[in-house]
Amino acid sequence: MWNTEKKTKEDLEHLRQRLDSMERNFKELQTKLLAPRPKQKFLTTDEAADYLEVSRNTLYRYMREGNVAFHMIGGKRKLALDDLDEFINRNHVGALPTIL
Repeated sequence: MWNTEKKTKEDLEHLRQRLDSMERNFKELQTKLLAPRPKQKFLTTDEAADYLEVSRNTLYRYMREGNVAFHMIGGKRKLALDDLDEFINRNHVGALPTIL
């Protein structure tokens, strides 16, 4: 014989645990979404050229060609660190797999 009352209690307990878990996940997500965004770090053209390890002329060419995003802030070009990292990752050339 199968005890349906026991099975029902187990099912309800399992559902309660899942709901508790979902509630915790929802609260964590809500906390992350409502948290203030960190300030974006901006670099001058000199700092950005040093960061990319290129000359200022090369950096200006990248900006002119639209390869590197920049912002005009107070009449000066400023480059977001996130944009520079994106540029670096976009130009990454991976190594070919080795043959053993």
